[in-house]
This record gives sequence, C-alpha cells and structure tokens, in this order.
Amino acid sequence: MIQTVVKRDGRIVGFNEQKIMAAIRKAMIHTDKGEDDRLLYQITDHIAQRGDSQMTVEQIQDAVERAVRMWLRSISPIAISAL
Repeated sequence: MIQTVVKRDGRIVGFNEQKIMAAIRKAMIHTDKGEDDRLLYQITDHIAQRGDSQMTVEQIQDAVERAVRMWLRSISPIAISAL
C-alpha cells in the first residue's frame, strides 16, 4: 500500500489518492469510453493497494498508465500525455 511519494525534486510527501484520481479522470475524458466513476475508483484502489509503501511520482505514473490501458484498452496518446 502506498504511504509516501518521492516527488521529482526529492521531497517525500504523503500519498494523496485524489491526485491519482485526477490523473485517471484526465486520461478517461480523452477516450471514446469517457469518464466512468466506478472504473475510476477501481483503478485508484488497485494502484493504491498494490504499490510499495514508498514510490516515486514516475512509478505511480507508470502504474496509472498500465492500469488505464489494461481496463480501457482504447486510451489515446492524448490521454497518456494528460497524465
């Protein structure tokens, strides 16, 4: 379970699920499937529960991209860049 995040500047901060949800939501609105709150929560929970206790921003971003691709399979390059 993710507890802390190593920011790009090296600071360590508490994990904030709302930031993950915002990134996933941005990606979803750029797909043909649109935004899906149920799916949004599933992906967020999946990432938060399966992550290491401390992860970098880049590791979390990679996990978001993999999870969105796995569940939506139609994510566009525009959506990936929104993450």
